[in-house]
This record gives sequence, C-alpha cells and structure tokens, in this order.
Amino acid sequence: MGAGREQVERAYRLFARPAPPDLGVCTACCMDPAVERAMLMKAPRDLTVEEVREWLAAAFSDGLGRAQVEWILPRILDLLAEGAEVATGGNEVALARLGRLGFPEGWSEAEAAAVRDLCLLALEHHIRSDTRAPLDDMLCMVAAGGLDLAPFLARLDALPDDVLARLLHDDWGGRRGLRIWRTPFWDGLPARQAVWGWYVAQEARMWGAAARGDRRAAEVAEAISEAGAAEPGA
Repeated sequence: MGAGREQVERAYRLFARPAPPDLGVCTACCMDPAVERAMLMKAPRDLTVEEVREWLAAAFSDGLGRAQVEWILPRILDLLAEGAEVATGGNEVALARLGRLGFPEGWSEAEAAAVRDLCLLALEHHIRSDTRAPLDDMLCMVAAGGLDLAPFLARLDALPDDVLARLLHDDWGGRRGLRIWRTPFWDGLPARQAVWGWYVAQEARMWGAAARGDRRAAEVAEAISEAGAAEPGA
C-alpha cells in the first residue's frame, strides 16, 4: 500500500461514523428519497462518484450537520486524492459544506491534518495530470473548506519555474488570450484577495523564467503585468 493510500485509509478510520438518519439535503425536489436510502445503506467507501455528486448538487436541508458531513467526508477526500471531479459544477464546492460547519474549529488536530493531507494529495495529482483543469478551482475548493491555504501555496512555490508556468498558462488560457482566471465560487470567501496577491507575486519569477527562454512563462508574466495588483471587481 502506497503512502497516499495509507493516508486515505487513515481518514476512513478517523471519520468512521454510524450512518446518519438522513443525508441533510432536500429530498422533495433535489434528491430522490430512494437514492438517499440506498446511499445510507452503504459504507461510505462504497459510495459511487455519481452518488457523491448527487449529494453535493442537492440543496441543504435544515438537518444538515456534522453527522452527515463527517460520514461522507472520507469518501469525498478519497475521490479528490484520485483526481476525480466529485461535483457536477466543479470541485470548488466539494468541501463547501465542511467550511459551512466552521472547519477546523471543533475538529481534532488529527482530523484536520487528515483533511489537509488528502487535499495536498489532490493538489499533487493536479500538478502531475494533463487534464488542464483550473488550478484556481483547486485553491478555491481548499479555501471554501476552511483550510489554511499556506501549505498549498508553499507547495506551488516549491515547484520548478517551468512547471508552475505550465500550470498557470493552462489555467489562464482562453479564446481571448491569457488572463488570470478566477472561478465565480470565490465570491464571499475571505481568502479571495490573498490568492490574487499570490498570483500577481509570481510576476518577477515568471519574467526570470522567460529570460531563460520559457515562452509560456513570458506569456504568464505579461498577463500578470496587465492585470495589476488589485483584482478587478473583487
């Protein structure tokens, strides 16, 4: 068993909870009650990615609390660590219900560390993959879950210049040319400006890589220069 799988299994043990009485979501029009019953009869590790997507897509109910979130959380983290898209609209919302409950306040240090470590595994998968999924979505997901962004930004800071340039270039490219991409799910998140600040702080690093012949780094640096220090409309 690899180190990543060991971390996943540790999360299943840490968050082992009895099935809650319900899933804490709307079953009047969002989730079929039969789907809810079927999910609650399973162990969390046996939930399919489609079932997790249904839970994340359904509206909150008044009964949503820690019992429901902690029960399903290790499966969400497991899928994220594998690089899966667990939410139909994008992984930005994958941990939003955790953040809604005030995470990490009230959770043990071990539980908080397990969530952080598996999200770092998800970031590693993103760095290695060629799916071109936005890096901004990943950072937004972490922030929405209530996690400290510092370890995630530190990991990106430690990347070779060409790898970081590739990630940002893939993220910011579009039909209208390169520009800093922001997911709309940043709205209302306190970390929004801090991440923008991290993006613009990469300008000197990218110009340095451009001077060594990295074309993508040059385009990233130009996009940052054009964007300026303050995020438009934030």
